[in-house]
Amino acid sequence: MHFSRPKKLGCAEMMKLPLPDIDHAVVYEAARARFADKNLKQRLSDGQAAVMALGNDFIALGNDGQLHTIAPDPAVPPAIQPGDMQRLYTSGLLRKKSDARNYYDRLRLSSPFRVCPFCLHRPVRSLDHYLPKAQYGAYAVLPANLVPSCRDCNSDKDIFAPETRSSSIIHPYFDHIDDEPWLGCEINNLDGFCTATFFISSAAISEDLRPRLISHMEALNLFDLYDVEGARELNEMAAALKKTFDTSGATGVQSLCETIADSRSALANNYWRSVLWRAAANNEQFRSLEWYHAA
Repeated sequence: MHFSRPKKLGCAEMMKLPLPDIDHAVVYEAARARFADKNLKQRLSDGQAAVMALGNDFIALGNDGQLHTIAPDPAVPPAIQPGDMQRLYTSGLLRKKSDARNYYDRLRLSSPFRVCPFCLHRPVRSLDHYLPKAQYGAYAVLPANLVPSCRDCNSDKDIFAPETRSSSIIHPYFDHIDDEPWLGCEINNLDGFCTATFFISSAAISEDLRPRLISHMEALNLFDLYDVEGARELNEMAAALKKTFDTSGATGVQSLCETIADSRSALANNYWRSVLWRAAANNEQFRSLEWYHAA
């Protein structure tokens, strides 16, 4: 059986996803149709043109990297009141067995392999509002503001909203940053066990991008996640590494680590697992298993 090489998806913590091709007005109208409250439906109808215009502005600003310039406002004056757009999302778009819910599910399942594009580690369980719906009501059901997300990234991000360009986390629909290596890893020994420490490498990235990557990693607690998962993966592989060392020595271990790194990089160049095994391959003490022998 022939297996083709997986298509490279994008960057490690944040996959590059195509901008949703779902029409904003269609989603808005489907969600609005779910309400029996005539006053609410009328306000949403009266304010629809303003919401659509703001949605178009959002996409233009996203393409220019300027989403942080959008001012928070839970309402859409003059027609739509605070809370209306949140209800449009929670009681309209989220309502099961409806046309509106079909759009929600289509967006939720749009990430390849159903992997969260923010962390590229955990499964997608929900949609995250890049600009939180409580603070930015106009974008509550805008497809470009709804990103497939795991529960942890959604929860950790919570109501985080960028105030400056440098504090903006990566947006999977608008940012593509996997062309250059920027995620680094250092492997060390602690009482016979391997530890992994991930960091942002500044060698190949712009001064503009570095603070955004740090903001992203810190806001979503990804440094901690990768450190823990990286150490676990290295130590779980101890038996395989020792077997390889016994038959092929340090050169064989290095080759194995490079093979794993190359395989993982098919998903993304900066995928934490690829970066981890590349660091292992380049670490003389690790590939000679000095730390494992000390255990």
